[in-house]
Amino acid sequence: MLANFSDFVRSEALAYNETFTHNSFNIQSWWSFLAPLSTVTDKEFFDSDISLINGFIGVSTLAMIVLAFFKDWKKSALILVPIIFFLLAADAQHFPIRKWLFHFLPGMAHFKHPSIFRLYAMFFMILLSARGAEFLLSQSWKFQRVFCFAIAMGMMLLAAFHFEKISHFRVLFNQFLDHSEDTSLTRGQLIGLQ
Repeated sequence: MLANFSDFVRSEALAYNETFTHNSFNIQSWWSFLAPLSTVTDKEFFDSDISLINGFIGVSTLAMIVLAFFKDWKKSALILVPIIFFLLAADAQHFPIRKWLFHFLPGMAHFKHPSIFRLYAMFFMILLSARGAEFLLSQSWKFQRVFCFAIAMGMMLLAAFHFEKISHFRVLFNQFLDHSEDTSLTRGQLIGLQ
C-alpha cells in the first residue's frame, strides 16, 4: 500500500510557544565554526541538541572569508548581511528574529527548530569564501605560500589546543573506567570542566 504524501507533510501551522526557542544555534555554538567536536562535550553549556549546534564549514573556508574582504569589501559586506541575519535568526533564545519570521512569513510556522537557519548562513559563508579563494588565486605565488603556511600553523595550534583537552579527557575517562564503582568522579570532572 502506498502512503499519501500528505501523511508526511505538516499541513497546519503550529502555535508559537516557548518550544520554538529550544534547540537554538546560540552564541556558544559559534565555537563549532572552528572546532566541530567541541559541541559534543557539554550539552548544558551549549543548551541545545548536539545535532543542531554544529556549524563547521572548515578552517580554511573561514580564512577565505577574511580574504574576501580584501577583494572588494563592499560586495563582500553585502554577502555578510544575510550571514548575520541567518545566524541571529538561528539564535531564537536571544534574538526575536525567529519570532518575527514566524508571524510574518508564510511557511515559518511549520517547523520548530530555529537552528535550521544556520544552514542558510553556512551557505552564504561558502559563497563568501569563494570570493576569498578567487582573491587568493589572483595573488602572487609567494603570497599564496605564506597564506597557506599561516593557515597550516593556525590549524596546528588549534589541533594542539584540542589535543590537550582530549588528552585530559582520556585521563579522566580511564580513571572513571578504573574506578567504575567509585562514584566520586562527577560528570563535569569526566568531561574536563572541573
